[in-house]
Formats: sequence, structure tokens, C-alpha cells
Amino acid sequence: MGITELLQLRYFLKLAESEHLTKTAAKLRISPPSLSSSIKKLEQELGVALFTRSKQRIYLNENGKAFYQYVNRSLSILDEGIESLHPIKNYALSIALTSQSVYADMLYAFEQKYPEIPLKASTLTYSDVMNTETLNRFDFYLGIIEDLNTSEREIIQLCSSESPVVMISRNHPLASKRTLRLEELKNMPFISITQENSSATQFVFRVFEEAHFKPRKFFEGNYLVRQKMVAENKAVAITTMVGAAANALQSPQVTFIPVAEIKATRTQSVSWPKQKPLSASEKKFIRFCQHYFKIHPWI
Repeated sequence: MGITELLQLRYFLKLAESEHLTKTAAKLRISPPSLSSSIKKLEQELGVALFTRSKQRIYLNENGKAFYQYVNRSLSILDEGIESLHPIKNYALSIALTSQSVYADMLYAFEQKYPEIPLKASTLTYSDVMNTETLNRFDFYLGIIEDLNTSEREIIQLCSSESPVVMISRNHPLASKRTLRLEELKNMPFISITQENSSATQFVFRVFEEAHFKPRKFFEGNYLVRQKMVAENKAVAITTMVGAAANALQSPQVTFIPVAEIKATRTQSVSWPKQKPLSASEKKFIRFCQHYFKIHPWI
């Protein structure tokens, strides 16, 4: 395959993933007419149309969807082959997180499957995540979409968006309710995790703000302290079911009830800086993240 044909396939892959001619051309740093011409030439060589076009948009047709699967696999294999010629470039992937416990099992599984690709994970504060310069020092961020400047990141969602739940003692009079309004808990202290600038605590504050709610008393503590205070009916907590699965010990004394009338969400994702060229190792990591949580959902 000649250089021109290989370039056409890479252009096709990017356009297929975005289905937006102008944005794709900008990412590839070519003009929209050049990109359009390259794709049309590819279609002519194949003898079939790969996209359906209208004045408003361009999107993959059935031929394009089938062809995309082959091109994606083929270019991934080719990139791995190129990378294998330069093993010295196989540096550790730097991973930023705001919660080690949520992703610990997945990162361990990746290292077991790909021992040749070392990982270096670092826990960031909420302010670190909001700082583009700081976040872009890492190859990937595993964490909450709602914490990100989405215009500057390529993002793949790893699970459904989650709404808040109240972590509450089963001995509490309201523990049998199917949903709870925060106002019903106005006489209860709340507890959140002690962590400077934590993403989890910022989420709790967003929930309070949306509900126009101010807790009577607000404690901070580690996960064990939170569990103990809730189990003993001394406080309640705001979390999500993913957060609970990763950080709350299984206890018959604690239950979780959805918070009513709140739109604030938390959505787990893997992301990286826009326009960053991805190595074969980095593509493996992305595919592994997507596959892992389909096979091992958090809840």
C-alpha cells in the first residue's frame, strides 16, 4: 500500500469517528475540501460510498460502518508493529485519577495483561483536574466528565451517568423510602470524605447548591469514619452507586436511596488531550478501559 492510500485510511478513520468534516479537518490540520477530496478518492477506489452526505452533516452508511471495523483493526496492528521497532519509546503511561479505589482493579488487570506497558498512577485534587496545564502532563485522566473542560479533551464515557444517592442507616426513620429530598434530612448532620479539594466533595456541594440546601452540620472523615457514622445513624452522606461500590464497605446497617429532583451527575470516563497523537500502547489502554467495564461493570 502506498503512502497516499495509507493516509486516506487514517483520514477515513478520523472522519468516521467524528462524522463532522470541518472539525475533523481542523484536527488533521488540512482544509475541509482536501479531506473531502481524499475521502471521495478512497470511495472511488473501493467502488462504494462509505458516507451518506447532506447539507447539514455527513455520517457513515452501512458500508462505512463495516469498513471502519477492518480499518481500525488494521491500523492498530500496523501501529503496534511500528512501535515494536522502537522499544525504547515504550515508556510508562502516566495516569491521573481522583479516586484510586474506583480504578484499582482495572489498572491491576491491565498490568497483568500487558506487563510490557508499565503504568504510573497519580491522584489529583479537584483543582489539579480543572487546571488544563497540569492535567495535560499526563497521558490519560480516569475520572469524572463533569469535572473536565470538555472542549479541550478527547473523552470516552465508561459507564452511564449517575445521579446522587443518600447513604443512610437502615435504622433511620426514612430508610424505607424509595427516594429522598434533602429537605427531609435537614435535621441530620452530613459527612463527606476528608480530602483537600476532592472531586467527591465538590459533587456533594453541587448537589447542595442545586437543592438550595444547607446542612445543619457538616463533618469530614475517611471512608471508615463515614461508614461508622452512617451505620450508627449519627450522619448521612451523599455519594453515587459507583462510589459506594468502590469505597463503602458492605454492611447490613447501611442502605442507599436516590436523591429526588436533582440533575447533578457524575460520569466515569477516560480522556486525553485533544490532537494528541496516540501510540499503540495508548490505544491498547483505551480499548482495555472500554472492554473492561463492559465485562466488569462497577455495579
